[in-house]
Amino acid sequence: MKKLFFLFVLLFTCISFSQTNLKTFESLKEAQKKYFKLNRESIYLHLNKTKFVPQEGIWFAAYAYSSRDLLPHPLTTNLNVKLFNEEGDEVACKVIFTYEGIGEGFFDPNELELSPGNYQIKASTHFMRNFKEDLVFHETVEILGDDAKVEIDSSQKENYDLQLLPEGGHLLADAPNTVGVKLLDAYGKGVEFSEALLKNNKNEVLTKFSSNHLGLSKFSFTPVSGDDYSVMVSLKNGQEITTSLKSANSTGISLSVNNLHPTQVILSINTNEKTLASLQQKPYIVLVHQNGNMNGIEFFFSEHNTNVVLPIKKSSLNPGVNIITLFNDQQEPILERLVYKEIDSKRLDASVYLKKNHIDSLEFQVRLDEKVKKGSLSISVLPSLTKSYTSTQNTASVFFLKPYVKGEIENASYYFDKTIPRKRLYDLDLLLLTQGWSKYEWRDIFNNPPKNFYASEVGFSVTGKINNYKPKKVDKIYMNSNQTNLFEILDLNAKGEFKLDSLFVQKADSLYIGSIKKRNGKLKKPQLFMSITPIQKKNKSIKLRNESRFYSEDNNFIYNFDHLINEETLDSITLRGDNLNTIKSRSSTFKDIKTIGEKDYLAYPLLLDYIAANHFNVRRSATSVSISSRRNSNLRGSLSTLVFLDNSEISNGFLDILNNIRTEEIESVVFNRSGVGEGSRGAGGVIEITTKKTFKLGKKEYNQKFQTYVAQDGFSFSKVFYTPRYASYNSEEFKHYGTIHWIPSLLFKDENSQSFKLINTLTQELTFFIEGLTEDGKVISEKIRIKP
Repeated sequence: MKKLFFLFVLLFTCISFSQTNLKTFESLKEAQKKYFKLNRESIYLHLNKTKFVPQEGIWFAAYAYSSRDLLPHPLTTNLNVKLFNEEGDEVACKVIFTYEGIGEGFFDPNELELSPGNYQIKASTHFMRNFKEDLVFHETVEILGDDAKVEIDSSQKENYDLQLLPEGGHLLADAPNTVGVKLLDAYGKGVEFSEALLKNNKNEVLTKFSSNHLGLSKFSFTPVSGDDYSVMVSLKNGQEITTSLKSANSTGISLSVNNLHPTQVILSINTNEKTLASLQQKPYIVLVHQNGNMNGIEFFFSEHNTNVVLPIKKSSLNPGVNIITLFNDQQEPILERLVYKEIDSKRLDASVYLKKNHIDSLEFQVRLDEKVKKGSLSISVLPSLTKSYTSTQNTASVFFLKPYVKGEIENASYYFDKTIPRKRLYDLDLLLLTQGWSKYEWRDIFNNPPKNFYASEVGFSVTGKINNYKPKKVDKIYMNSNQTNLFEILDLNAKGEFKLDSLFVQKADSLYIGSIKKRNGKLKKPQLFMSITPIQKKNKSIKLRNESRFYSEDNNFIYNFDHLINEETLDSITLRGDNLNTIKSRSSTFKDIKTIGEKDYLAYPLLLDYIAANHFNVRRSATSVSISSRRNSNLRGSLSTLVFLDNSEISNGFLDILNNIRTEEIESVVFNRSGVGEGSRGAGGVIEITTKKTFKLGKKEYNQKFQTYVAQDGFSFSKVFYTPRYASYNSEEFKHYGTIHWIPSLLFKDENSQSFKLINTLTQELTFFIEGLTEDGKVISEKIRIKP
């Protein structure tokens, strides 16, 4: 037995099973592979804070992570971020564009006319609907005001829930057992207790223990067959709570795990004399797994030994939570325990230093402990006395803990506080002990692997159809957007239909669509039907999570937020411009910016003639156009010119669209003959053309030869952060709930430091809440206090 045991422990990552159990292991491996084939997303939103005074905005940075690959999720682009009130009604919805796992967004409570109270933000993707497990990100925010205060029903809060949870899931008589203890109040918040007693049915005290600050604890004992047990907890206020322990099974197996050893996780697997005889020659498998990555150990109970000890090297575990499952010889999971391995290999430390005091502003430098090829940080700067940042999540907890735990995790970010490594690791092991089995159900792993019914949404799709389509007259569609640099020429099918996928479309963006005549390539304003998908559907009333953060205990001070932020109204300004019939030439060293007037289009009816008159070579035929520089050339001749139409480059194969555009359709043309600003691509000069929405010919005004379609669905973009102008930086309201600065994306590229400035509010101490993600999947999560 000892020889066999030593073999399996030594070769933990190189499993040597018997033929029968090799098939069992391969079956488990195949089930895991299928269940985790689809790459699940973990989403984290870093909010600039969670409690907002009137007139403030809600800013956030978004991070998407692959739990399987431990890298930024490659497919997440459309992130749905929704805001719900306390009744569960949706009050706002935005689709945030994320690229390489990073995005940013903004909600305006004033524009949404949000009344004081609690709201919940949910972030999810369409792809998440493929999975049974809840992968949605939740965060609670509060809009402050007189109506926002929530009185706590103290009598209801004293309704306690004392839970006794055997390690692994079962209590076994006449064998060593470990039992986790959890004490919660009526809001699901942990309650610390100073002393607890384990008693038998003779009222004898078998052991004493106490809890940590989150109401979590554990005790070990050997229950005797036929005896009953109870636990009595004494609170600091003198109240006593008693709960009976569920009767122990007379036969079976129990599990105890020691995860406090620096290099090993030690499994102690126990049975009793009554069970031992029935276990002889029956192989058991311990599976250690995470998101389809797995290792296994096979073991047997010896004839006279009711205990098997299996040490597992921590070096063989994956960063974060690993799941340990014990299978019997019938391939049935009978015990399970979650264990945690430090995420040092996937965590990056950051520090902040005051670089320079500019009197009216402060310049800080952020340094990472190693150079980053590519990464981004989001930083919220608040007064250190702030009560407005109550989030108990961070990138580390959301990416490395939340994906594996069934229930809610109180103060999840605490378990990743680097300043108290031993204590928080002990408390994290208590959390995992009391959480029981993982959120991944084995019956689903064996029988219901996820199917890709809901594909990842990558941008938006535009579909359309020309009314009364005549193939002999029109065969292509021109599509353009000024805001997103969209420029496409699409073929029409036999029914006059067109489709364009994976578009970067901004909500409320104007798309300009023109049909191109088959015979001469002229543009024509088409009559068409067009739609953009996916359509943002408003949620019906939903049931929100009953989070303990929904109530506030800050009722000892009366705050007045009415005049905390100065509201300023700008005077009305009337803008007047010169008549467009007069040419205005605004010249700089490198560019001539010409506004087109009547003299221009009377002298040069076609746009290409006007371009040729401004020192560029223009060659054209019925089907092609080329434009090149007259001043820049090489041995091969003149260099091609870089041409933009409404911010979209048309140099490569699309210049023929200029063939029949009339000069009166143009608002302005920028001629940059030196090409400065475009590098080597601009060596042949640069031309930027902006079209009119309408144009005038004589006394009659004509619509441009485009159909305009305003996108009702598309990406929503964050506003540039602005620091509110507070009436006083010395008030209690500002010290507790004011905002100093927010940076949604501080980019790092082949460097380890970056600098930024913020307004100097003369606040004695600042707190920097920093979250971030790098290209190679390392997370940054820091809370740093600095006295400027």
